[in-house]
Amino acid sequence: MKNLILLFMVSVIILAACPKRPDMAVEGLPVKKAVIYRNGVGYFEREGEIDSPKIYFRVRTNKVSDFLASLAVLQEGGTSIKGVSFPTKIEEEPIQCPVKMKPEKCKELQKKSGLMKVTLELSEDFDTVRVGYIGETPVWRPSYRLVQENGKLYLQAWGIIQNISGEDWKNIKLSLVAGSPISFETNLSYTYIPQRPVISDYGEVISSVPVSDTTLAEEPPMAPSPEYYAEDKSYEVSSPQPAKSMAAPSSPPMKKEGKMQRSKSVAIGGGYGKSAYDSDFSGSMIPKETMQMASVVVEGGQTRYDIPQRVTVPDENSTMVLIFSKKVEGELSYLFSPDYGVPDSSSHPFRVARFKNTTGGLLEKGPLAIYEAGSFLGQGMLSMLPAEATTTVPFSLERGIAVEVKKSNTERGGRLYKIESGNLMVEKDYIYQTEYKIKNGLDKPVSFIVRHQRNSGSKLIKPEKGVEDNVGTNTALVKTEIAKFTTDILKVEEVKSYPQSVDWMSDVAEEAVKDYINKNKADNENIKLLSQLLEIREQLKKSFVKRDKLYQEQNELEKAQNETRSNLKAIEKNPQAQDLRVKLTERLDKNAARLQIISKELIEIQMRISELKVRFDETKKQIKIIDAQ
Repeated sequence: MKNLILLFMVSVIILAACPKRPDMAVEGLPVKKAVIYRNGVGYFEREGEIDSPKIYFRVRTNKVSDFLASLAVLQEGGTSIKGVSFPTKIEEEPIQCPVKMKPEKCKELQKKSGLMKVTLELSEDFDTVRVGYIGETPVWRPSYRLVQENGKLYLQAWGIIQNISGEDWKNIKLSLVAGSPISFETNLSYTYIPQRPVISDYGEVISSVPVSDTTLAEEPPMAPSPEYYAEDKSYEVSSPQPAKSMAAPSSPPMKKEGKMQRSKSVAIGGGYGKSAYDSDFSGSMIPKETMQMASVVVEGGQTRYDIPQRVTVPDENSTMVLIFSKKVEGELSYLFSPDYGVPDSSSHPFRVARFKNTTGGLLEKGPLAIYEAGSFLGQGMLSMLPAEATTTVPFSLERGIAVEVKKSNTERGGRLYKIESGNLMVEKDYIYQTEYKIKNGLDKPVSFIVRHQRNSGSKLIKPEKGVEDNVGTNTALVKTEIAKFTTDILKVEEVKSYPQSVDWMSDVAEEAVKDYINKNKADNENIKLLSQLLEIREQLKKSFVKRDKLYQEQNELEKAQNETRSNLKAIEKNPQAQDLRVKLTERLDKNAARLQIISKELIEIQMRISELKVRFDETKKQIKIIDAQ
């Protein structure tokens, strides 16, 4: 504890002894433009008129590498830079270190807080100059509002930025980029000499002369046409070409009718019911001046929001700017999507906001507050949303609707999948059935959505129109309408098909082959061979049945013979059983004769089966069907 207190006191002393200075200082070139990204960097432009061909930058040591790696100079009529120079020795900040601090720690602290003088030398024909570079800056963060007024949804986006650069940003052009370009730190400002291998010269004797390579002469390449050298005016700084912009359209002007009337109740999810905030509401959350909204520019796969009015952000301050406010397609509805973090969600749906991103650009992840007629309904988290995509954001739990879930599964079918090298594979279907029993206890019909978690590798069976099958998340959004005070059952079926090897003599194989033949009526070679196989297979089945019956009869006769012999032995010395001995002896002779016939027939049927098996194996090896679907 004492060590923590001492460390805190040391930190306070260091901060008091070292007042914060700007990360970059340059005379006559204030920050005029800032483009803030979502990966911890920003692009900055400084602009001004200078009276010397040399511009002196004082850059903090840990910022120099970014500055050197991204430095860009823009001048009227083209850039004419002679060079950029900077010292290899860092100008250390004069910091009074604590008495008890070790010298090496103090040296390191002074080095990190030091400044480096970077000199940019231009040609003599300069006037107004702009210097652009990237630097570390806090990420901008979006904050959204979804407002429902008069049965319509409006999406508002705000951007929060922070200035910790050590200097004020006064009347700058501000752009916010939804996306993260690749950026990394370098060590361009540090002196580094790599080790090189040492080659010794001992006067080696060359024992053989290497052969040279010869390239034959050829005609010089054709000179490009004069149009190739035409001036490309798209890169002129004096008249830059504007990027394709998709600004949010203006909303229709609001009519003034004297005294405002009390707003009507707006339905949530179905068009009925009362507002969550039943009071006089005479205002609107929709901005009147949509011309002040940011323009949405999509370039190189990135979405940039250009703020039309200039912005001032003092150092060590944050600001929030309105990016856009636009009408969107959507509704407030109900979503059943069990979440382990919300235990009651396993039996009750969420109230959700569903809308389509029609802004023309990418929406970053951020908090979303939902309002209706001036009332705060709830808050949710908007995930990253591409243009023209639809999102469903939960913002509260509705206990007036209950849901029960029942699951079952069955196995069906067997389609021919593949025949190769005599092996037969069929594809079977595993059917998953899910029933959602939905009880609506509200006094209004509701638009209800079930977020169905699909089984891995499965697909929906004949999904109805309007079902959103999200393959990337392995889920499906199934919609339905539930009347007030009623119970309804929503059924979702999905199938997962998987191939498996089967025996040619099985019933599944027979059905699969017959089905394939019926669906492929063309008289091709595979169909002929499969038809022959079915005929041979039928003969084999009959032969197997006959053989099995003979084996069964043989076993029964042999058992009877053993019993008869046992009986004869029992009455062998009994003079009173002569008639019985005669009958038993005749039975033995009759059974023996039948056994001889059965043995002959078994040999014949076994030979027949062996012959059919050979024909069957030879025929099936000639068939090759890959992906029979």
